[in-house]
Amino acid sequence: MANSDLAAIRKKVRRLTGRPSENQLPTSDIDDYINTFYRWDLPAELKLLDLKKTYSFITEPDIDIYDFTPNDVNTIEPPVYVGGNIAAFTQNREYFFSANPEIQADYILTTGANVVGPYTATVNATPIKRNRVIVSTVDVSGASLTATDALTEGVLAGDVLAGATIDYDTGVIANLNFTGIIGSGTKIMVQYINYSPSRPSSVLFYDNKIQLSPVPDKAYRVMFDAYVNPTALAAATSEPELRQWWQLIALGAAMKIFEDNLDMENYGKVRMFYEEQLVLVDRKTTKELSLKRVETIYSSGVIGIGTYSTY
Repeated sequence: MANSDLAAIRKKVRRLTGRPSENQLPTSDIDDYINTFYRWDLPAELKLLDLKKTYSFITEPDIDIYDFTPNDVNTIEPPVYVGGNIAAFTQNREYFFSANPEIQADYILTTGANVVGPYTATVNATPIKRNRVIVSTVDVSGASLTATDALTEGVLAGDVLAGATIDYDTGVIANLNFTGIIGSGTKIMVQYINYSPSRPSSVLFYDNKIQLSPVPDKAYRVMFDAYVNPTALAAATSEPELRQWWQLIALGAAMKIFEDNLDMENYGKVRMFYEEQLVLVDRKTTKELSLKRVETIYSSGVIGIGTYSTY
């Protein structure tokens, strides 16, 4: 059986580029070209079923927005499950917030007393969504003053001195010391969004963040389909996720070498063989997908604001 490991890929790259010696192209540089293509270019070029995995995370009670920063995941897509139940999924904020509106409530928190503070008062409805609170007023000169928790959860910052806080469960806003004197009787307003926690049924993926609605009331496992970036080939005996890919990887790495050297003639020659290998590599995925029935309105379920495949 022909070798398909990193050593074999290196050898083919040297033959394709006409750089047989270490002096012409160090092995470390070849490995960089190989892994750049293998880890980043190949998953973007082809959506291969062999790179389709499950991405999951565990929710926390009362937390509805989660950063999505895994380096090994290329894309995520439905179906999405929350605690084992299928959930609606979208990347369109209009759809998500049409179905799950965040209505901002306005409440007179307290009134000024001819001092900068400290002011302490309680919001009238709880719990409160995190990172959406705005406290606003005007000082005796008529200047508008605002403070929000947008940057740090539980901490109000802006036109206030350090130490202002908000408790999302009790609604207590404490230690408000503004940067200007608040006149006697001047309204100090708070804008906030309260909620009723329960099992999330809708999921928004936008700006590398995952937002759930309703806000989770406890821990749930959230699972997506995900296309991952393969693990780098490090040792000489390392093999790609699928052995069949080794020639495509070598051709892709060779093209990157020619690209960096502005050798477009040889780049074009290798490109012909590369495109042939693309077809061969993609054939397995195409064959597997062809065995699945065509999606129709009867073979997919629509829940809330998402369409979900039956597989």
